[in-house]
Amino acid sequence: VQFIGAMEVHDGDLTFRTTKHSLLRIHVTDADLRAAGDNAPVIIGANGSYNDLPVRASVTFESFDALRRVPRPVNVDIDAFGARTTVALTGTMTDPLGFDGIKGNLAISAETLKELVSVIGITEFADLALTLSGTLDKQGDRWLWNGLNGFFDGAAVAGSLGLDEGHKGKPDRYDIALNSGPLELQRMGVGGSGTSWRTGFSLHVNENPGETFKISA
Repeated sequence: VQFIGAMEVHDGDLTFRTTKHSLLRIHVTDADLRAAGDNAPVIIGANGSYNDLPVRASVTFESFDALRRVPRPVNVDIDAFGARTTVALTGTMTDPLGFDGIKGNLAISAETLKELVSVIGITEFADLALTLSGTLDKQGDRWLWNGLNGFFDGAAVAGSLGLDEGHKGKPDRYDIALNSGPLELQRMGVGGSGTSWRTGFSLHVNENPGETFKISA
């Protein structure tokens, strides 16, 4: 395999279709890749957007030699910056191109959740701040963000978040186990009827849900 020491990309577009038939759109305004040799770190810097959300990212892989030896775990550092959000992942991957086989520390700091939730198509959400970090373990359709510590809307939060992605007509299953200080539901957009007036999200039982939730504290 020929060694690539430097590469630049301008005005590129990538579209991914998920198992839920939704689209993830990535636009690269400009990006560059640098590596001093086969055993040197591979450094990627990029500016663009993710589902129309402006993003600046920096990614460092262990080396080209390590990438050729997957599924052996490859060391990776990822830092992504939105206008009011930062995401940092430090750990290993066994499938970097598929963003899978991940084990490492994930930290998120958001001045407002509005920017984060817009990535998944929610255009209205309470203007709340979130700072959270913990150990991420992603293997296939199973996500587990464990050992969480941080703050949500000023309240201390600790616990874990789990997700089993549904496929072939099956719902996504969320497993949420969190302990927190006092949270004001009205600030989160949840009214007395159990429905969010900001997002239209219902807390009532749906006979054919797209997602199921298990919540414990």
